[in-house]
Amino acid sequence: MSDRLVLSSATVATAKVGIALAGAALAGVELALARSGRGAERERQRLVAWGVLGIAALLAWTRLGPLAGVPQIHVWELYHHVLGAKYGAELGYTRLYDCTLAADVEAGFSIPPAERPVRRLATNLVEKGDRVLADADACKRRFSDARWREFTRDVAVFRGQVPPRRWAVMLTDHGFNASPAWTIAGAAFARAVPVSAASLRIFTLLDPILLAAMTAALAWGFGVRIAAIAWIALGTLYLSDFSWVGGAFLRYDWLALCGIGVALVRRGWLVAGAFALTWATGVRVFPGFLVAAVVLHAGLDLLRRRSFALAPPHRRFALGCLLGIATLGPLSLAVAGADAWPGFVANSRKHLATPLLNFVGWKTVLRFDPATTAGALRNAELDDPYAPWHEAVRRNFERRAPLFAAGIAGFVALLALALARTPLAWAPLLGIGLTVFAAELGAYYYALLALYAGLAERIPLAAPLLLLFAAASHGIASAVPGSQDVTFTALSAASLLLAVAMTGLALRQPREPQ
Repeated sequence: MSDRLVLSSATVATAKVGIALAGAALAGVELALARSGRGAERERQRLVAWGVLGIAALLAWTRLGPLAGVPQIHVWELYHHVLGAKYGAELGYTRLYDCTLAADVEAGFSIPPAERPVRRLATNLVEKGDRVLADADACKRRFSDARWREFTRDVAVFRGQVPPRRWAVMLTDHGFNASPAWTIAGAAFARAVPVSAASLRIFTLLDPILLAAMTAALAWGFGVRIAAIAWIALGTLYLSDFSWVGGAFLRYDWLALCGIGVALVRRGWLVAGAFALTWATGVRVFPGFLVAAVVLHAGLDLLRRRSFALAPPHRRFALGCLLGIATLGPLSLAVAGADAWPGFVANSRKHLATPLLNFVGWKTVLRFDPATTAGALRNAELDDPYAPWHEAVRRNFERRAPLFAAGIAGFVALLALALARTPLAWAPLLGIGLTVFAAELGAYYYALLALYAGLAERIPLAAPLLLLFAAASHGIASAVPGSQDVTFTALSAASLLLAVAMTGLALRQPREPQ
């Protein structure tokens, strides 16, 4: 790697800020031209400029890929999702690390269990590996002999891709958390492609294909300009940095489905659009807030018409949702098993009850206290150094829980006012703000904010606002001192302001026929 160009994080951040600001400036120029009645002036040249900036953002997102020496295979992510999907019947949501540790011991891994902290996924607590191994045979009993041999071979492949110390740390993450709906596609590919050092790249090809499909859908549904703005936001936003889940396995399927879904709705393909958004909801749950915005839109329409009968567009959207549920339900049960959904619900509750440093959302803001930051409370002498911080922020939120409900209620009221003036074609996009307020997600899921670009077709100020936010996200991250939780709390506050601003801009638009 020494003879390759390697771009520093500061250089990449500077490039991203420059690209986002250039996009915001171009959007500002277009806004000025439109207001002066010269909106068609140099339209082709501006479209080319948008395309160039979109491509530049894509390159900046991947740090120029292999040209910059950035790993394009995310072994950490692949380990969790490939093995979690392939061996779901044996591992469920709680045994990935226990069984991996047992396989490591069989293989004579260089770091002894007594020196390895391992997260017990059944409790989310970190313990020493020798305690985890107290009933090592419990893992083997869930496998046939042939499946155990295959599992240990697959574990060895992943173990061989990273240094021993990093492999040990990987078993302190939070396990495999994908839904049974995700497993429909995940298990199909994980079982079809044998795990090997050479085949790992095959798994990483799926997300680029899906993102390309999303880009094409956005260009078809909203226009090339909107697709480029979405990519500039996605490629430059601090929250959606490639290092999180780039080079992984089906980690952007939900985003692609959301992008395709909103494009289909924009074009009037309401059944297909609702089906895609329902599939995205089954895969990652929180895209359901985009569907919820349409449900609220339909409810407001019923009140306005004083009727109990859905309007034809809302009926078509409802049909797409029902078809999605009717498809996902049986397929996920057939692939993942009858106990998969109850297991997923229990795992999700446990996971959401464990604060993470990179969580973003309204709840993240409320649980923050300068006296109880991760930097102040981290105790390196504990098996889980962040256990004191976990307890402190849980207590913080318990005291402020009424504010959480009040904040959501206030935003829903604002959203309802905006939806009353917004045609159905753009209604799902306003649900993005509801996600920011009602959900608490890992930072990388905030790639969803890039789809706010679709509002720029109806709300001219949406484009410069979104791109200025993307540029500002880097300034916030560099200016806020302290541990990661402090940084992501500040970014949470900024994301909330963006959601309110976008929703407020929608409220200012002229009322149009629904």
